[in-house]
Amino acid sequence: VGMGKSTLLAATNIQRGVPWTASGCDFANSNGSSMRAGPIGVMFFHSPATLARVACDQATCTHNSSLCRAG
Repeated sequence: VGMGKSTLLAATNIQRGVPWTASGCDFANSNGSSMRAGPIGVMFFHSPATLARVACDQATCTHNSSLCRAG
């Protein structure tokens, strides 16, 4: 329970001034971004294109690997 290593590294990067678009770990293949995806589906179910973009964006900030961004 608590913050995973990828999220901790991303938060540290953001604190150091790294933009959120580059703060995520590109080597992380963990599930932190998947755990945050549920509310995005609820909020954007009416617009699949927006849902996909927002889901990818929220993954990018902490888990910037192609596997994690793919869902």
